[in-house]
Amino acid sequence: MGASRPEKFHGLIVGTLAHKNGRKNAMARTFNLDTTVGPSTLLAKAKKAAHANSATLVGDEGSGQFSHDMVRGEYRMVGQTVIVTIREKHWLLPWPVVEAQLRELIL
Repeated sequence: MGASRPEKFHGLIVGTLAHKNGRKNAMARTFNLDTTVGPSTLLAKAKKAAHANSATLVGDEGSGQFSHDMVRGEYRMVGQTVIVTIREKHWLLPWPVVEAQLRELIL
């Protein structure tokens, strides 16, 4: 895996990574999402969404990781902001769809 220079987009692009099998998108992105929902409510909602979509979510109200066939990453709460870093994403899944799903989850 190699890294290249970071760029800015709708969220923060932390860097670019090459993936061996070519099936994953070659970018990692971090999204800072403000919320008014409490951490315990967000965690319950995220666990329910993960279960409904055959995803794995391991963590607590402060931080954790998630994985699915299409996307893999981590999250952490800082005050009223959820910071989500997508480490791997299937190339067929567009970034705007990822961001929209994250925003929907935190409302």
